[in-house]
Amino acid sequence: MTASTVAVDSKRKDGERHTYPVAASTKIPAGVLVCVNASGKAVNGSDTSGLVFVGVALETVDNSAGAADALEVQVERTGLWELAVTGTAPVIGAAACISDNVTVAAAATTTNDIPCGIVAAVSGSKLWVDIAR
Repeated sequence: MTASTVAVDSKRKDGERHTYPVAASTKIPAGVLVCVNASGKAVNGSDTSGLVFVGVALETVDNSAGAADALEVQVERTGLWELAVTGTAPVIGAAACISDNVTVAAAATTTNDIPCGIVAAVSGSKLWVDIAR
């Protein structure tokens, strides 16, 4: 496509919530970190090469017995979320990287360093992570 030289009617939505097709044989519980794989299918957040963080699941979707694209999951892409931390906690303002679908860790302490946001606050043994950043 070439660059436009006239006004364009570009579509827009707020982007706070988005729906992704779920990978085959996958159950995503509400409230967990969600990533997409190389095929663009939603999977549970994990420290797995090639995954890209997309948000927090707003609903439980059980596609355990289904094919890819059989179901979709709605995720929240903004906000501060309280998450468990493993190892030495990242400091406020540092990147939080996915360890599993409910746990984060400091960058360079996970194998693949998949960022899911910036640490906004520390609350005991948990972190508040700004997932929009």
